[in-house]
Amino acid sequence: MLAISNPLTYDAFPHVRGATNDQTKVIEGELVGTPFPSSFHQAIVLRLTRAIDRVPAKSGNDAVLFAPIDGWLAPDTIVQPDAVVLLEDQLSAMVDCGGEGFPSIAIAVLSPSSSRRDLIVKRRLFATHDVAEYWIVDPAGKTVTINTEPADGHYRPVVTSLAPATSALPGRVI
Repeated sequence: MLAISNPLTYDAFPHVRGATNDQTKVIEGELVGTPFPSSFHQAIVLRLTRAIDRVPAKSGNDAVLFAPIDGWLAPDTIVQPDAVVLLEDQLSAMVDCGGEGFPSIAIAVLSPSSSRRDLIVKRRLFATHDVAEYWIVDPAGKTVTINTEPADGHYRPVVTSLAPATSALPGRVI
């Protein structure tokens, strides 16, 4: 049996992840596992990342990445969004197993196993850690909520249909 220290931190995380079969995250020191996404979920993430990647970046050197990629928000909080957008100045912060700090845009595609966490917990965490935008894609509702302007653990949400969505970051219309 795997012994897990509480609270769990960066140092123990690689060992713990290697001993589990789920997608694992650490949220405020607690190990959280979720089932792997469905093929439908993965298809949405793929289409979204392709669409974002086709939009010319202002600097030309931005990166669009999709899960699995760890985002290290704090020593006791490692999350894994479905996709991220890193602006050029953030690329140097990336390390082999994830990212120190976090991207300009974190994206979650809602699914039954993670909706509550994506809508409540991750929104609060990303706002608290000043992630510039947190996009929540709801396939069932056919909406994208672009959460912007993080302040005091909250965002200003902008809801759009699955028509083109406009990021507050320069040059990003998806």
